[in-house]
Amino acid sequence: MPRLSLGLGVQSVRNIKSGGAAPSGIPISTGTIIVLTVGVTSAALTGAYNKQSDTEWWRGGDYYLRYDGTWYFQNEDTGALSYHPTGTNPNFIPNTGWNDGITITAA
Repeated sequence: MPRLSLGLGVQSVRNIKSGGAAPSGIPISTGTIIVLTVGVTSAALTGAYNKQSDTEWWRGGDYYLRYDGTWYFQNEDTGALSYHPTGTNPNFIPNTGWNDGITITAA
């Protein structure tokens, strides 16, 4: 008499782990950002900044938000810089962690 066999096997289930936390900040596709400040030293940075390129937003006058490996504000007249200490992701503008009480939101 022929034998009947069922081809049952063991299935394994893989756990797919995330590569870490999602990036935080404002995507560089954002056309206008609003900079808010708390200190006297950074009050001049306050205002709306309009996107000029994927690495530059301009407030008007002399103030820019720029990226060149890290995010920073620059006053074109004085050359003064204000850096974000850990903001190195070129695809997201850091919205917190700036010196002088600076926070950034999307308009």
